[in-house]
Amino acid sequence: MALERVDLETHEPMPVGTESGGHETQLRAINPRASEGFSLETKKVNLAAEIGGTLVPATLEFPADPDNIEDSRPLTIVNGYGAKKFGYDGLRAALAQHGKAAISMQPYGLQSFASRFGRDHFLHPEILLSKALYGVMRKTQDNADQYPELDVEKFDLAGHSLGLHTSTTTALHKPDMVASITNVEGVGCENSRSLWRMLGRIRPFLRHEALPAYREDGLKFEKGTLHAIRSEIDYFFPHLTQAVIRGYMAATCDNRQDLAYLKREHNIKLAAILGNRDQLIPADETVRASWGLFDYAKVIDANHLGPVTDPYVFAHEIVTCIDHLRSDPQPQSVT
Repeated sequence: MALERVDLETHEPMPVGTESGGHETQLRAINPRASEGFSLETKKVNLAAEIGGTLVPATLEFPADPDNIEDSRPLTIVNGYGAKKFGYDGLRAALAQHGKAAISMQPYGLQSFASRFGRDHFLHPEILLSKALYGVMRKTQDNADQYPELDVEKFDLAGHSLGLHTSTTTALHKPDMVASITNVEGVGCENSRSLWRMLGRIRPFLRHEALPAYREDGLKFEKGTLHAIRSEIDYFFPHLTQAVIRGYMAATCDNRQDLAYLKREHNIKLAAILGNRDQLIPADETVRASWGLFDYAKVIDANHLGPVTDPYVFAHEIVTCIDHLRSDPQPQSVT
């Protein structure tokens, strides 16, 4: 895969060896159709699903020129533990520039409103997040007349981290709405599942991934980012019990049996994109425990924050794996 570094102020590629002039830059995958007139202009549609009186904002994005839509079935990015607004907008935009209609949602408001939904939602937050995902997909279908160039009968799901568990839960309840599930460095497909093992991974994750991302990889402490971090802290301390419950669920859930059922009984295609530098969900553990479960699987050079820090790279890999799922009935693995 060819890569290029882009000046995010001018949106122009930077020749190798040139300086950025102080502008923020980002490494992205070169779109192979760019030289053929592929337009980077996209169309955005704002959606909002109502869950128990709380609105879950979402954005659908796809190429503005219908001729540049390579895949009209929307892919919904399912949020990880942080579930913050600033995390997945870049991945959604990158997918749209690759010709794939994509949806990002912002269910962060549900965290502080969780107590409104009763004990079951408090103890099992994946139920609430699953309802948010279902609501966004239904809202996309209900507004189908706004984007007739898209096929919204079913959705591809890409679950990052804890988002894989949310994707699996949603597909179990509404399998007729799901065409495929892509495990993007997701939880619940590895053998070593315990709270103590997860706690042991947090320190290297923070040291080698989270802090360098904020310091070096372009996630600047802008107003929106600071607000997101502050809201995470404001949520964590008043709701410490629920935060621990969510962490325990992320550490101990096992999605393999449910994914196998969805594949066998509902013909939902399964794929996996894992990062070889992932400190939180080590790729080698998923490879040992469930590699044969997926119709297409690949380990790439990335860490757990890759979908946030390198959205163009992950968009390219997601589009590639979905193409394989549709065109090749034989399971494939790439390491």
